[in-house]
Amino acid sequence: KELGKIDVVFFSGDLTQSGKKEEFDELTVFLNEMWALFKKLGSNPYLIAIPGNHDLTRPDQTKAVVKVLMNYQSDEELKDRFWKGIASKDENYDLIYQCFKNFDEWYSKVNLPKPDFKFGLIPGDVSTCFYINDIQLKVIGLNSAFLELSNVSYLGKLVISPEQVIAVTSNNPLEWAAEADMAILMTHHDPQWYDKKSTDYYNNDINPAGTFYSHLCGHLHEPKTVEHRLIGSESRRTQIASSLFGLHKINNNFDRIHGYYAGCYIIREDDIYEKFYPRIANKQYDGNYGIVADNGFNLRNKNFIDFTSPYVKAITNDHQEQIVPLIASPPEALAEANILDLKATIDNGKELDKIPKVSYAPRSEERRVGKECRSRW
Repeated sequence: KELGKIDVVFFSGDLTQSGKKEEFDELTVFLNEMWALFKKLGSNPYLIAIPGNHDLTRPDQTKAVVKVLMNYQSDEELKDRFWKGIASKDENYDLIYQCFKNFDEWYSKVNLPKPDFKFGLIPGDVSTCFYINDIQLKVIGLNSAFLELSNVSYLGKLVISPEQVIAVTSNNPLEWAAEADMAILMTHHDPQWYDKKSTDYYNNDINPAGTFYSHLCGHLHEPKTVEHRLIGSESRRTQIASSLFGLHKINNNFDRIHGYYAGCYIIREDDIYEKFYPRIANKQYDGNYGIVADNGFNLRNKNFIDFTSPYVKAITNDHQEQIVPLIASPPEALAEANILDLKATIDNGKELDKIPKVSYAPRSEERRVGKECRSRW
């Protein structure tokens, strides 16, 4: 009620326990009850969901193709050819599709509001673009769970690839994100679960600082919102929400946290104001559970957290002034230098002009949005 109309519900995976069809049927019943409540509150939000490691059916581990894929991290030849094979729908693609078939069929058929999607290389890879109160919101969802084919720890072993992002952004991910008023990235796993190569891809190609306003994750059942920023650089924000439902314990010795985040983004003239309400299931004295404010966060005697971030929208070469190379030294200095070859520098500059570049628009004192827009989730 405090938020008002809800526009979008993000599910960052683990919608079921083991990916069985009957579990997705039960999920549909649960979500229909949620949406009935939303409608009573005057909302009919979009559902944007991606799969987690509990949303796949584990394959027969005696099959050769399964054994090969389970050894992905030690098979350099497989790593080199993997995504080309996926694009051509090879046996690895067939295996992954069968693992996520129940999720894929459920999401395509569930009768709840969804935006139009562009689908990617594997089930769960999607992108979408839509408007909420004059805000152009773009969302990319990536399947980060496709290698979790057995019940072992995959910390530091999972894979995400620029190939996944390229496939859902018409081969131009940076420009695709730059055109939006706000862009959101979704994966089930946060970056600590990625292998070294995927981590490098994540930092340099998938989520360069300033590309996405926030990266929404799940998996850990422990709520956490962090922001990393190098001096002089834009920040990366990762928001990990606790699980809305699921097992209470693992191996009888771990109490799992259940809850959710709710919140809103307000794009103002010179900043983005974000308010979010962390909620947690609390066991009451009578044995029942109630949803209460999560005081694991410093709520400062409020029931929400709010903060502002500079509103900096990326723009591409098509919207910026012509950039010309400048030479800081006089010509005679170039003649004496043996480090640079002037002709090579000029020729290379012509080639560099052909490369797409991303720069950032001036900050608020030079560029005004001129209106206040809201999006609630």
